[in-house]
Amino acid sequence: MVATAKPSAPVIPPLQIQINGITGDEGNRVAIVTYKGQQMLLLNGDDKGDFNVISIDSDKIVVLHKAAQRRQEVGF
Repeated sequence: MVATAKPSAPVIPPLQIQINGITGDEGNRVAIVTYKGQQMLLLNGDDKGDFNVISIDSDKIVVLHKAAQRRQEVGF
């Protein structure tokens, strides 16, 4: 009997998000980012199509990468 290898899952690259700035205080932060060549504002809980914003800290944002179904941290 010959063992067959299971096909590996496709590798989904991380989102290419660049943080331009974060302002506000805990619980009320706004991040200004560039994604796919467009500048946008992010708030906690935002759904941006490819990702959801989980949290915004003073030095990073945490998003859920929908296609990869994993969290991704993006720092300065």
